[in-house]
Amino acid sequence: MNFLATQIQLFKQTAVRANNDMNNKLREAFFISCRMPGNETIFEHPIYGSECVDLRAKFENKLKELGEHDSYTVKQMAGRKYNYDFLLELEKGGEKKEIKLEFKFNAKSIVAIPQFIQKNTTWELFDKKYHDHFYDGSYLTEIIALNTDATIPIPPREEYMKHIMKTSYECHPFFKYLKDTEDSNKKEKHAIVKRSISDYLTQHAKNIRMDIFKQTIIETQSNKEYLLYDPKTCQFYLDRLDIMDLESLVFDRVERKNTIVLKTEKNEFHLLLRWKNHQGILNSAWQVSIRPHKKTKVPKQPKIKALKEPKVQKKPKVKAINK
Repeated sequence: MNFLATQIQLFKQTAVRANNDMNNKLREAFFISCRMPGNETIFEHPIYGSECVDLRAKFENKLKELGEHDSYTVKQMAGRKYNYDFLLELEKGGEKKEIKLEFKFNAKSIVAIPQFIQKNTTWELFDKKYHDHFYDGSYLTEIIALNTDATIPIPPREEYMKHIMKTSYECHPFFKYLKDTEDSNKKEKHAIVKRSISDYLTQHAKNIRMDIFKQTIIETQSNKEYLLYDPKTCQFYLDRLDIMDLESLVFDRVERKNTIVLKTEKNEFHLLLRWKNHQGILNSAWQVSIRPHKKTKVPKQPKIKALKEPKVQKKPKVKAINK
């Protein structure tokens, strides 16, 4: 994807959620364009060229914090098999250093981003997976019963599981039916889905497989740097996840009936259980974020008024009697 000088405006504003993916891809294209031959026109644009030059200078100054170098190249890593956006190569004196780089917009640190990992519920965190729990319970039957034409049968388990992680509702007549009838008693249907999540976490949250969670974090976050940009300060920031902090990882609590909280000495991992493609229809997933420890509110002590010392009554003056 080519970057145009006019698109420098994307670094100044947050976007409508529906446009997030496209805008992020365009922002990422800027880093590829920085030193690519033939892209000089971007930085020579009569109106936006100076802004592009300024942003490139800030980007390259931030790269110096990752290691001394005479030159650098940025290679975009496309495809789901990569858990980072770019492979940064720094070269100095003939020696090369490779760094995995992930770009995040509108944040100064990773504790401020909505998620840094998202995996569907086939993730082996529990002996029984959430989508199995959803199918085996009465939830689908209850949702269908809320439709006026509740005639479609629930597919056999194998057939349902074959499609549940897909993103197109056209994958099977049953999922298309759920989507087409979604607005009928929508509030009640959402309440059923929320109850299914709450029920699942009540039964299974404490039995989360810490070894699988740690392994995933290590595989996806080791030797990876986060390059963040805050449009409010117009500055880049660097951050990374402390892998060693995982040694103190423990289960802490379930929050808001939809989020597992795992705690370390430094931070908390929040695992939000949600549906990516409409509630209760397709693609249930875990959205993982990292947050600072929740501060415990210390109850205010009532103010104790200082006791006033009792006033000492003065003895009345006795007038001398003249004889």
